[in-house]
Amino acid sequence: MTVWKSIKCNEKSVISGIQLNATLAGEATCNGYHSWETPFTYTAIVNGKPENLTIGKLLVYYSYLNGNMVEVNTGTITEGRCKGDVFFSANSYIADDQFGCSGKGMSSVTMKWISAQVTGKNCLSNCQLDNGYIKLNPAIHD
Repeated sequence: MTVWKSIKCNEKSVISGIQLNATLAGEATCNGYHSWETPFTYTAIVNGKPENLTIGKLLVYYSYLNGNMVEVNTGTITEGRCKGDVFFSANSYIADDQFGCSGKGMSSVTMKWISAQVTGKNCLSNCQLDNGYIKLNPAIHD
């Protein structure tokens, strides 16, 4: 799956934005749920420059209904200026083809909402969706 997320943080935040532009191996389904733990790195924008936002063990939870998705992530940041702070995000996606799961397959979802936070003493930040999507190839069917 190809994932693009762009998250903008408010002006009181240490981090001005968080991005993910990646091709990931992962499971997806039209209906059901998945959860897993994985090391993960986002790109944080701090003072206009990209920095790694590395999470040693990101806990990931996905729930699916007719291809629409809800995602929750949390984990402790393990490297860099934000080390020791906690990352949390809740995201929702809408299937671009609401009949894809019952027809030719679901091949993409668009992010419609995100709330992301970094809490702790180093990088306190509050962030919301700029834009995002997931492309699935091959398309999934249930």
